[in-house]
Amino acid sequence: MKKLILMLFFVMLLSFSVNAAGNLTMLVNSISPSAVLPGSTLNFNVNLTNTGNSGLNINITTTDPKDLNNNKLDVNDLLKDETLLGGETKTITLSYLVPAGVPGSYTATLTAVDKSNGTNIDSKTYGFTLLNPYILKLNGVDVSNSLSVDLESGESENQLTLSITNSGPGPITNLRAIGVFSKLEDNDNDVITITNPGIINSLAPGQSANILFNFDVDSGFDVSTVSGVLRLESNEISKVEVPFKLNVKPLACLPGAKSSDISLDVNNPDNNDNFAPGEDVNVDLDVENKGNDNIDIRLEALLYNVDSDKKIDSFSTTKNINDDDTKNFKFKMQLSDVKKDDVKLFIKVFDDDDDLRCKLEEVDLDLEVPDHEIKISNATLAPSIVNCGDRVIGTALLTNIGDNDEDVVFEAFSTQLGLSQSSQSFEINEDQDENDRTVSFGFNVPSNTRDGSYPISLRARYSGEESLAITQLSVQGCGGTTTQTLTTPQKIITSETTSSISTNSQQQPVFTGNTVFSEKSLFDNFNAKELGIPTSVWILINVLLVLLIIGCLVWLFRSR
Repeated sequence: MKKLILMLFFVMLLSFSVNAAGNLTMLVNSISPSAVLPGSTLNFNVNLTNTGNSGLNINITTTDPKDLNNNKLDVNDLLKDETLLGGETKTITLSYLVPAGVPGSYTATLTAVDKSNGTNIDSKTYGFTLLNPYILKLNGVDVSNSLSVDLESGESENQLTLSITNSGPGPITNLRAIGVFSKLEDNDNDVITITNPGIINSLAPGQSANILFNFDVDSGFDVSTVSGVLRLESNEISKVEVPFKLNVKPLACLPGAKSSDISLDVNNPDNNDNFAPGEDVNVDLDVENKGNDNIDIRLEALLYNVDSDKKIDSFSTTKNINDDDTKNFKFKMQLSDVKKDDVKLFIKVFDDDDDLRCKLEEVDLDLEVPDHEIKISNATLAPSIVNCGDRVIGTALLTNIGDNDEDVVFEAFSTQLGLSQSSQSFEINEDQDENDRTVSFGFNVPSNTRDGSYPISLRARYSGEESLAITQLSVQGCGGTTTQTLTTPQKIITSETTSSISTNSQQQPVFTGNTVFSEKSLFDNFNAKELGIPTSVWILINVLLVLLIIGCLVWLFRSR
């Protein structure tokens, strides 16, 4: 019986607890203003209802408002203590001062709780927008929420002028603007040096002033975006921060440059056009002068390897363009031996007398690297103008612009001059740091050569493929008839800047510095395809000839 009475008591107590937990409700009627300046008051109109029979002592609090990036506003958490009679509904007004913080959208939670019973509680989420007390404008455009500017590497006067207006309810004194960045140095220790604006002593509500930043960017600073904040501080407002990005490029218009008077239309190449390493990029563009004055347009173009932060090729020119007129620009740029790297074409056009009138375009190029390809370039003959019988030394640069290491045989030939030379096989790696070799060859101009210009053909053979280049030799002061007689076999020289090229020849090569000299053997001449005599047959003939001579000598001595 006692156990039964005890159980009924606990059931009654539990029912009272459940009833108590649900007898307090809160309804947020309104929040004003929905967008508030730092230092201003945020107001709440709230209904509180006690559905129970007993009176309640209520504590009303708020959490610290936060934005999506977890930026927090430190507010007074306790807003009000309130009492409610049994069955009473009451409308109350709450408020707190909004502190300075990062402008944006904030949310928080408003809570009413019974002081004597923590489970008797009701909560509501609310939100508002924190405005910037300063209106920042760049060329008349509001940048109070985010600022992004381009900077040219190697330029010491990247000047940025901003207009700042006090949008707050009261005067602002000792206003300071500071660019804050965690790192202003790239991977090569190039740096950006910032000169911040001076202090503004006083700024009345609605009053504006200009602030000037200067960015000195080291030449060769990596193409990158440096992220930080523009921090604004004053005596009245401790700190407001605006996201601030510095976009460093090898070519850029000055920060704040206007492009409304200049139109730039790139006809060719298009974004993501395909090119092969070493190929020419044909650039075609139109520049329109949309202003009211004739201007001298300066054009600067740059092919840039973004991965290695190196210039590939550049071009510049100036043309006068009348008002409301358009001029066409056409020129070529060479991709050299760039492989799989990210390559951009930067094109900048600006008024040569006012570089704040400027326009910049960027074009991404896609590179298609062939499996096998050797490029022959920088072919020279010394001297290039000769007399009959003169000695000529030729050189050329072989570059592997393919995707594989190659075993290469280099040849120099001219039917008219009787030149036919071939090197032993040597390797050229595909790695961009080790992908070229310099080759040299020499020959004597036949004494009976006629005056004229003679093509010298240079050929590289590799992986079943070949590359060909032609260079010209000028012969003067002769009068004979050119013959087709082969010259004496000459030397093919292959060299590299880092180490000499090893050969598989059983001959003893002569080393001079980083150069290997490899000369044809007598057997190699008889192994020529046009004679059709293999080396093994030639050796057998020599052995038989020696045996025949020995036999003849033995017979002579015996007969005596």
